[in-house]
Amino acid sequence: MSRDPTILEKKSQNRHLHWLLSLHDAEFIRQSYIYILGRDADADGLEYNVSRLRVGFSKLTILGDMRRSPEGRQVSRNLKRLDRLLRTHSRCNLPVVGFLFRLFGAHESDLPSERHQRAILNELGRLRNELAAMPLALASATPLSAATIAHAPDHSREAGKQLIMSSLGPHDRRIFSHLAAQIPA
Repeated sequence: MSRDPTILEKKSQNRHLHWLLSLHDAEFIRQSYIYILGRDADADGLEYNVSRLRVGFSKLTILGDMRRSPEGRQVSRNLKRLDRLLRTHSRCNLPVVGFLFRLFGAHESDLPSERHQRAILNELGRLRNELAAMPLALASATPLSAATIAHAPDHSREAGKQLIMSSLGPHDRRIFSHLAAQIPA
């Protein structure tokens, strides 16, 4: 039984797009450049798009801007699934009827309230990644033996939490504490 290559390509494109949208912060931007433009992100583009992501622009808005950029239009990549998703996203941002598209399609918009929520979620995702990497960084920075570190993962994890908490304001500390408690040990 032969397989239709277009079906396999669609499934692969859907999986890759789903994976891309699950990434956070700078890693999302780096992979977006590769996915849409077929190249690594330059320093200015990375900084610009990460800053937009951190203030709450939706990932689809950023992907759409890359796709519609002069370079994105020159690169002839077959990204039908992304193009369809971007069309739906632009409909959700229409002034009057966009509400109906969001209501029945469960899509996001670029309303200020949603931007604020995305900015918070992006920051929490970034902090979660930093927290996950913190025990390894603390373990390599402390003069303790490997055996001591292996028997005290909670200590280094707690130290990582305290380090992050010291840089946050009171409201952000409450949010961070709540989310950190949900991360499995």
